[in-house]
Amino acid sequence: VDPGPPTTVRVMRLRTGRPTAAAKKDDVYALYHRAASAAYPGATAQVQALYLSVGETEDIPLTEKNIESRLDKYNTALGRMRDGHFEPKPDERRCPRCPYYFVCPAGGETP
Repeated sequence: VDPGPPTTVRVMRLRTGRPTAAAKKDDVYALYHRAASAAYPGATAQVQALYLSVGETEDIPLTEKNIESRLDKYNTALGRMRDGHFEPKPDERRCPRCPYYFVCPAGGETP
C-alpha cells in the first residue's frame, strides 16, 4: 500500500514464464481486483503480473464491466458445483498438471 492520498493497493501475481497477450486476459485477475477492493475499501486497486524470468512487470487494468463479466464465470461455475454439476473438461495441456489427474472422473480421457 502506497502511503498518502489517494491510497493505492498494489497486488502482484508472480509468473515464471514470459509475458503473452493471452496472459492479460486470464479471468483470475478479476479476483485479484475484487479482493484488493474488498480488503481496502476506498483505495485504488492496481493489479500487476511480475514475470520473474525476464524481470518485467505488466499492469493488468480492468474496467468494472470486465471484472463483473469475469466474476460471473466464477459465480456460475461455483453455483453449478454447489448444485452437484461438476463435469470434467479434459484438456491435454492442463490435465497432466492437475493434482487430481489420476483420480479424475473423466478417466484420463483427453480431447
